[in-house]
Amino acid sequence: MSKKTKYLICSKKKIDLNDIDIDSKYLEQVKSYKYFGSIVNGDNSIEEEIKQRTDLSNRAYFAYQKNSKSKLLSKEAKLTLYWTIIRPVITHCSETWALKESVKRKLLITERRILRRITQTYKGEKKIKTNYELSNLIRNKNVINYLEALRLSWFGHVHRMTNDRTFKKLYECQSISTKWAGRPTISWKYDMRRCYYY
Repeated sequence: MSKKTKYLICSKKKIDLNDIDIDSKYLEQVKSYKYFGSIVNGDNSIEEEIKQRTDLSNRAYFAYQKNSKSKLLSKEAKLTLYWTIIRPVITHCSETWALKESVKRKLLITERRILRRITQTYKGEKKIKTNYELSNLIRNKNVINYLEALRLSWFGHVHRMTNDRTFKKLYECQSISTKWAGRPTISWKYDMRRCYYY
């Protein structure tokens, strides 16, 4: 058994367990872990993932800050730089996200902050003041619309899968456990159907 082997409990209840001992091999309990660049945690929340994505997008911007502030590049070239380098950092593995309004707001704020830095006006040009003007500049191709296009593409891919595929079985299975009290969390399936019909 590898020394890197750890275990995670997926539950809304607060469970504190000690490390597991199997044949004198100890497994450490973790609250979250990173898998292919995405954070997986026990309460199935993407808040930690969103925070990481916004931090990484800011790092990507500052890595190319010299180019983004250069007056030798046009605004179109700077926007292309954002769409091809910075935005993929924000939307990595986003096809399976269930987007709450608070998450959408955080992503939009991050994108607008970066775009305002990139599209700094030159002398004599009109300064972009409102979000509406910024939306017109990017032709309404904001990060939320891009995310919904990615998720709809993955949603269609899942529906075209054959029934023997593991992911298709997980997608169509019905939970038999007792529902928790309180407001239910937004599932990816429900969010995609809402996005599709509206």
